[in-house]
Amino acid sequence: MDIYSYRIERSTTSAVGTYSTLATVLHTIPGANYDAGRFFYDDVSGLSTYWYRLVAIDTGTNESAPS
Repeated sequence: MDIYSYRIERSTTSAVGTYSTLATVLHTIPGANYDAGRFFYDDVSGLSTYWYRLVAIDTGTNESAPS
């Protein structure tokens, strides 16, 4: 299946902490979150102590393991 979107999750405590959904970025080329061959999201309230992970979602709504 083709990638549809990416879910960006953030933990404010640790890598094994509780994650919450921060944003969903659509896999759209060109798109609002695509530039120079890559997708991006700017967490304007993020701190260097926060942890992030990504889940890819395909057009069949299957989700990858968080990474």
